[in-house]
Amino acid sequence: MRHAVGVILISVAGCHTWNHSPGYDTRASMTKHELRVQTWQSCQSGACDKDGPAGPVRFSKVRFHSSNGQRETTSFDVSYVDSHARCHADRDRPFECTITAPDSTYRLSLGIGCTEGLLTRGVASWAIKTDTVAMAGRRFPAREVSLVDDHGVLSYSRANAGDNLDLFTRSATALPPPHLVAVAAVHAFLQLDDLPAACITAS
Repeated sequence: MRHAVGVILISVAGCHTWNHSPGYDTRASMTKHELRVQTWQSCQSGACDKDGPAGPVRFSKVRFHSSNGQRETTSFDVSYVDSHARCHADRDRPFECTITAPDSTYRLSLGIGCTEGLLTRGVASWAIKTDTVAMAGRRFPAREVSLVDDHGVLSYSRANAGDNLDLFTRSATALPPPHLVAVAAVHAFLQLDDLPAACITAS
């Protein structure tokens, strides 16, 4: 069963706490971009190509392995406009991506628990924060990802049914391609079948 479906069942059951990621309460004042799945394609749910604001967000080389309901390895590539990410994770390493753009290289990493991370470019950095669900003594991310800079929430996004994404940005313009690639990569990592054990911690 997909992780997202499990979260829906948790919501119905009501025996949980759900803390939204930054920007949830202010999204009405932000600019909304709908990243819809390209329905003509066959894809692995969580890593489906989407129509982005400036062109397609494409996933390739999607590979993962699960055992006993937990994902042990994950790898995929993401491309958007002129930016390209190579991402991977295994039992010994948290999720990491190298994102190359024409003028710079970005590094993305999530820590244990998968609810916080960092996107860096040289000395510049942006915090990555997800929502968190706590249930039955366990804590894990669900379907929201935010990108935060020194001025506050740069973007808030949420995964919806059918692998579509709603992306809210602070300004009327879309995110720069490397930032959008980072957000799309984190969503894909979290929404692929079976969360890794590193993403499930004690609450």
